[in-house]
Amino acid sequence: KLRREMTADERKRWLATPCIVQLSETQTFFIVEKADEQVAIDSEDAAGVVHRNHQYQKLLTDREPTKYSERSMQTFENPQKNKETQFNRPEVSKANIGVTTWEISDTMKRQEEEEGADVDTFEAQRKTAEAEEDVPEIDDETNAMLDGMGMDDDGGDDLAEALEAPGGKGGSSSKSKHSAWMQSAALPLTLMLVERMVVQNIWQAEQLLYRNVTGLSPFPPTEENARPMSSAADVDSPTRIRTSPSLGSSMMQRATSQGTGDGASTATDDDAEPDVMRVLWRYSCPTVKGKNVSSLAWNHTNPDILAVGYGDYGILPSSIVQQGYVCCWSIKNPVYPERIFTIDSAGVSSVDFSYNHKSLLAVGHTDGTLSLYDIRKQGNAPVLTSTVSGGQHTGTVWQVKWAQKGKDRGESLISISSDGRVTDWSINKGLESTKLMTLKRVPSKQQQSQTQAKGEALLSRQSGGMTLDFNPSEHFTYIVGTEDGTIHKCSTSYNDQYLENYAGHAGPVYRVRWSPFSSDIFLSCSADWTSRVWQQDRLDPLLTFQSLPDAVHDACWSPSVSTLFATVTAKGRIDLWDLVKPLEPKTYLELQGRCLNCVSFTNQGAPVLVVGDNLGEVTVLKLNGEEFEAPPGTLGEQQAQEERLLKYLRKNTQ
Repeated sequence: KLRREMTADERKRWLATPCIVQLSETQTFFIVEKADEQVAIDSEDAAGVVHRNHQYQKLLTDREPTKYSERSMQTFENPQKNKETQFNRPEVSKANIGVTTWEISDTMKRQEEEEGADVDTFEAQRKTAEAEEDVPEIDDETNAMLDGMGMDDDGGDDLAEALEAPGGKGGSSSKSKHSAWMQSAALPLTLMLVERMVVQNIWQAEQLLYRNVTGLSPFPPTEENARPMSSAADVDSPTRIRTSPSLGSSMMQRATSQGTGDGASTATDDDAEPDVMRVLWRYSCPTVKGKNVSSLAWNHTNPDILAVGYGDYGILPSSIVQQGYVCCWSIKNPVYPERIFTIDSAGVSSVDFSYNHKSLLAVGHTDGTLSLYDIRKQGNAPVLTSTVSGGQHTGTVWQVKWAQKGKDRGESLISISSDGRVTDWSINKGLESTKLMTLKRVPSKQQQSQTQAKGEALLSRQSGGMTLDFNPSEHFTYIVGTEDGTIHKCSTSYNDQYLENYAGHAGPVYRVRWSPFSSDIFLSCSADWTSRVWQQDRLDPLLTFQSLPDAVHDACWSPSVSTLFATVTAKGRIDLWDLVKPLEPKTYLELQGRCLNCVSFTNQGAPVLVVGDNLGEVTVLKLNGEEFEAPPGTLGEQQAQEERLLKYLRKNTQ
């Protein structure tokens, strides 16, 4: 039935109609009713409540003991035990002192005077010298030199007057009065600072070039010293006449030969273009003279500190006692190392600095031992040393390397040895080893066909390890070079199989290094006279560089230019290769009479190369030219450098 809408008049009448509303009270009811748990003592129900409580307590007391309760749980009553302890009463002592106001005032004034007074260092040294009963005497020549400097009785020397005073131990002796300063505890530090000042004055020109500072000449050329700059042979003579070190000068000659004696020859006009490589100085000292330089390592926090390992390879005659050294050199003193660690009965084969602990140096030895040294401490005692029970290597530790695990994950110490083991070392509770890989020989296709045709088998399945390097991006991936010439790609997650096998070298692989600009490219060098550039997803080398007729002992990428790397050979030749023109070296330097073992670029920005040889010397060379420095602007960034590297690799492999 449809309803009709009311009109306005009908709506008014409807609203005016009276409406009756009736209110009524309903019955009260309770939703929740809770009785009181307590009653007043004077109430009527108090006696009944007390009676029920007594009955309940009696029921609890008289109930029969039972093992089980009504609930689904087992309860036990804890037994009680009394313990008695006997102890002595603590001793108590009383002490008192009387202090007057003037004593307090005098003490406060005395303390203020002591705090405000400057400590007289010379007076403290004099008291220390007087306290020594046996003062060593110095020779007459030194006394004469000191007297000539004005340190005589008439010159008013305070130390001499103190020794000649009554009660002094020196009396009037001319030898004893000049010996007190030798007992000072601050003498070694003072001598080191003075030595650094003198050495830096002598080598100031070379150190400016090391810092890549040009245009400053502390020794301007004059008629007296206008002669050619020193060659590679003259750097051992710091007292030579200095000339201007400015680059591009016609007086600078490029050294190409170095004899074992004092004489040397310089480059001729037929050699490579001059002024490209210049020898700045050589790190050498009498302690390690004639020792074999086996390894180099730069400190990651202070790039001026270089750790150098010295040790002989192979089996030495019984008459020669094998001994190794580790020297920490600094640019502040190119003449003598800051630290010398002596290792008895074993040579040093590898060194490497920690990333997280700037003073911690890992050292591998020729007898398979691995040691950790703190270069802040004096002495020859290592902080930690591997043991046979802890998994020590049984062959020469050819390389130790601190590998970063990634952000906020710390680092690992990895070693590779000729016993065929790649080992991860933990330093939390001493040196404890964990096996990463046991290297096994993988024959190449040519070797497999030859052995199958002759019906022969491999003499040994074990392969000795020579070198390793971790991928800069994938921290769990690493490559190893072996004695049989094969390079294996491995993972820390698999210790029984290789990820890839790269067969290209015909001799032992001495070094493998990932490119610092691309995690897909790596470099290798071998005793087969070649160095090769590889791509990790290709089993054949991209490029091969011949260094006839010398074994290539080491290779290193440039940290500034992505296409540049350096190699050193057994015949004393340094080659700089550029992938832009890979057919021949960009430049080279020959040091005759030397076997070059290791090479490394510096980490301080300037194009500087360091090379270690078999004479116990580390040669520091400056590369002159803009092509050796990092490209300016955005061209020097990581992405641009990687694109440049891949571009020329594609161009030269097509």
